Amino acid sequence: MFKEVLDTLNKANSILILTHINPDGDALGSSVGFKLMLEKMGKRAVILLEKELPEMFLVFGDHFIWEDTDEEFDLVVALDCGDIKRLGDRAKYFKGNTMCIDHHVSNEAFADVNYIDKDAAATGEIIYDIIRYINIPVCPDMASKLYGAILTDTGAFMFSNTTKKTHIIAADLIEKGADFYNLNKKLHMEKDYKRHFISAKLIENMQFYEDGKICVCIIDNNMATELGIKDEDLNGIAHLPRSVIGVEAGILISEITLGMVKVSLRSDEIVDVSKVAGAFGGGGHIRAAGVRFRDKSTLDIKDSLITEIKKQLEVE
Repeated sequence: MFKEVLDTLNKANSILILTHINPDGDALGSSVGFKLMLEKMGKRAVILLEKELPEMFLVFGDHFIWEDTDEEFDLVVALDCGDIKRLGDRAKYFKGNTMCIDHHVSNEAFADVNYIDKDAAATGEIIYDIIRYINIPVCPDMASKLYGAILTDTGAFMFSNTTKKTHIIAADLIEKGADFYNLNKKLHMEKDYKRHFISAKLIENMQFYEDGKICVCIIDNNMATELGIKDEDLNGIAHLPRSVIGVEAGILISEITLGMVKVSLRSDEIVDVSKVAGAFGGGGHIRAAGVRFRDKSTLDIKDSLITEIKKQLEVE
């Protein structure tokens, strides 16, 4: 099933790896795991991001570059990215021979060669499967990065996308040297004081709708400016409104930059938030999705999202 992927990789000597803006642990871990695999195949591989990583993601190492490059590549691969627009400024490099490897249900196969496994818990799972298909030995560094990828997109194996296969892969990666304790510590246990303080503010101002089935947290531009909030300060906070007992859909609305509103959606068992995000041009997974709005008030966005979520709650 990976034959077309392998045939395409075999024809390329230099490969540029891109992923979505504000990359999470799956985007970073799967990219590094893929890069290490390619290097073991004798390829030159470069991971190009938009900007430097926040501290919590330094656990994924120094495998990335941020500066624009004039280098020509035989192949450009988008990993863990469901839409070319999600590549942000780096979409300008997505040209020539292209490939996409992803697991988002909203992915519409925008590359020349596409491998989309919508049943995979994380893109890291897909990269693991490719490595096994090619029969590349997994070193401890590769194992750690893929474990971190899977750990992130399964919410430390607590999200409903976690499967028997997910646990089997995780066990194999631990056996091959994945630093599972440090990855869990950095990605899920530890938060700096600022993120704890932001969480406290959001909890204090939570808004509930539909008999507590919808919870909304809002960071408007005034709050973001007052507290000096940056995008990276919100890593790991999107789950907060969903974490309240009885909440079926949690919404985090943030306007860090005036006029640019980012929405993170999380759900429990009923609401497919990928459909909610998709109604406004966003996308993602059934239980975790996102969308961005320009020049629209946070209150109007909140009302629109609640209306869309209610459509699914009403047919419960």
